[in-house]
Amino acid sequence: MHSNQLFTATSFNRQSEKLSDSTIKSNLEYLKIRPKDIEDIVRDAQNTYKMVFEQVFLVMRYVRYLIEDEWNALAVRGRMKFLMTVFAEQENTDQQTLDNMRENILQKLEGNVGSNDIIAYLQTLESDASSAILRGMQENGIAFAPIKYVLGQDVSKSYPYYDMYMCLHHPLDIFKMLLRQNNYEASDIERSIYYKIKSHADHVNPKGIRLQSISEEQYQHMLKLDKEGSLAKIVDEYTPHNKDSILSEVRSDIAIELGRWATEVFDKISNPSYGKTKNKLGQKQITFDDSFKINIGSDRTVIDIQSGLVGNLNKINQLDDLFDSIKLAVKAKLKSQKFSGRPHRAEERFNNEEALADISAWYDRYSTEMFRRIDQIPKAIVSIIYFDLERGIPSLNHVFRDAQELKNAYESVQEKPAAKKASPVKERNLLITCINSLNLYLNNDKSQDNLNNLIQRVQDKDTLGINNLYRLNNPIMSLWTVFSENKDEDDNLTGSLDASFGETEQEKMMYRFKTVPFFFKRKANIELRELIYSISSQSSTENPVPYPYNSAFPLPLWIRKPSITLTDSADSSIDAEPKSPEIND
Repeated sequence: MHSNQLFTATSFNRQSEKLSDSTIKSNLEYLKIRPKDIEDIVRDAQNTYKMVFEQVFLVMRYVRYLIEDEWNALAVRGRMKFLMTVFAEQENTDQQTLDNMRENILQKLEGNVGSNDIIAYLQTLESDASSAILRGMQENGIAFAPIKYVLGQDVSKSYPYYDMYMCLHHPLDIFKMLLRQNNYEASDIERSIYYKIKSHADHVNPKGIRLQSISEEQYQHMLKLDKEGSLAKIVDEYTPHNKDSILSEVRSDIAIELGRWATEVFDKISNPSYGKTKNKLGQKQITFDDSFKINIGSDRTVIDIQSGLVGNLNKINQLDDLFDSIKLAVKAKLKSQKFSGRPHRAEERFNNEEALADISAWYDRYSTEMFRRIDQIPKAIVSIIYFDLERGIPSLNHVFRDAQELKNAYESVQEKPAAKKASPVKERNLLITCINSLNLYLNNDKSQDNLNNLIQRVQDKDTLGINNLYRLNNPIMSLWTVFSENKDEDDNLTGSLDASFGETEQEKMMYRFKTVPFFFKRKANIELRELIYSISSQSSTENPVPYPYNSAFPLPLWIRKPSITLTDSADSSIDAEPKSPEIND
């Protein structure tokens, strides 16, 4: 088991504090927190977890179907190749000039211009950056025409080209970000609730200090309860908190945690300025007040709402909440107060108390059923890698060398006669397994020694009980790697790994790969048609529980942004005219 760490006062680390299950359960039972209450939170958290993965995989599948579709393959491949050139590293170039040029290029792509119009635009700039792009276009034979049809019909594309480019050419980076967050299980929820109880008990009974509001008799009584581990009794007798308020706070904490994670992942996919702007994780989240501007004059009050976003909010049944926010903003303006959707932590928690349940209800209603179970997610990840390897998508080029080196290390110690040389299918599966091991299980961002340490152990045939490798928070990919996680006699994980990956393990690997690919089983145009229908079906006002917009959660990726900007998004103005993202005739 691996613990989740909330970005809140209730953070815990399962390995840093020994805490008996009986202590946790006795405190929960005292407040009448039932297993059903835990199950409800687990269901909502897991639905939210699956929703985030599903939104990302909708884009990943969509762009891969497009580049295989007979109507769009050449035009979309050309645009993806072009964006690789546009976002390639450029030295000795003014960053602001480069960002402005990239922003204009993205706007033109969304306006459905062809490569000839873009070449004409680049030629007017006469800069080193534009010359480098023109040179790249010529050297790589990049050309593309305006797209009139999707699936042979007048259908708008579902995602911006930049989102498609990121999901086609940087899937491993996106998967790594997704795998930083663990899935919530019952034991995680129980611990979160216990530490929430503990935080309230500590507030009225700080260690070694008697608050002025607490009598000596009360203080001694609390010390006795604390010593007995009866923190729930302290909360019940000396604080206004109860079962409902504690469960509500835990739900809010989890919503904020998962919302921040989802925001960062979606921002990585959709924001060309990701990592360069002041809009860092947690500093600024999208709220309704990002969607409108109010100008109160002497004889006229103007409320300027971004029309594109209004349409999108209608699709997720959020117009009522939008106009409630406008009403609050007008009142604040009239009182000359600065309006903010989230002025402080208490309001953030309030906004997110129902968000987890709302996301879960929305997912139940509008899920594409891509993931009926969480354990299907690794298979979906492997399917993307499988597709890219088979089709020669350059998304894996930067990880081939290390994966091949690890694969060679295993082959060198598992000497086989030439007649038993691995088949091409097994070679491919071994390579994908090594890619998973090094990039989606081990955390190479934290230490560059992972590969060297692992290869040395393989070569020394010292692959048991490994405990010096850095791993990603989420171990969900472990079955698709060279590793197995060790357990003690009580079936608890010890934290160490085995990496022998001998014949038995490789036979299990081959059996698992029989279920891959998870997608891409039929003709691209058939799967694309069904996928477009699934995406469009999420745009509906029928659901009585709307998607929680004014919360920590980002909008679904199919919601069109009103504009594209590579300038400082934290300071960007909402006054800008929205750019049309539609494909025109």
